[in-house]
Formats: sequence, structure tokens, C-alpha cells
Amino acid sequence: MGYSKNFLTVTSIEDYIDVGVTKKVLSRQLSAINISEFEQSDGIKKLIEFVQESIRVHYNKRDNQGIKDLDQMTKNLRILFRSGNNLANVLI
Repeated sequence: MGYSKNFLTVTSIEDYIDVGVTKKVLSRQLSAINISEFEQSDGIKKLIEFVQESIRVHYNKRDNQGIKDLDQMTKNLRILFRSGNNLANVLI
């Protein structure tokens, strides 16, 4: 069986994009929030799922509409900044 660089499975995405990769890629953004509360509220799990789905959507071709469709995955995340403010959810 030959190797195909376009071969991507759900399992391989989930194996590669884990909490460590997500935190590393988004380290600058995550440094501004209360990460311990974010993790306790399962926000990090939802963020990992969002990153995994983003990879799936964009893997073979750029799909901006597909990414916009993923907004519902993060829409209700409660993100507290280190200051205690919930600014991300009041920007609407």
C-alpha cells in the first residue's frame, strides 16, 4: 500500500490535534484568558474539537464557508479574561 499525502482520517486528526497542539498553536490567545477556568468548564475540549473540524474542512481545499459554519461550535463558549471580564461574549 502506497503513501498518499492527501490521506487524512478522523483518527489521525484526533491523534495529532490534541490539547498540547491546540495550546501551542493558540498560546498567544490563550495567554490572555483564565485558562484554569476555561479548562474546568470544558472549554478547552470544545476548542480542540473546533480546531480538529477546521483541519478537516480546510484539508483538501480552502473552504471559508465551511469554517464559518463551524461558528456554532464556539458561539456559547464562556471565555473569562484574566481580569475576570467576559468581554468575548459581550461583543455582539
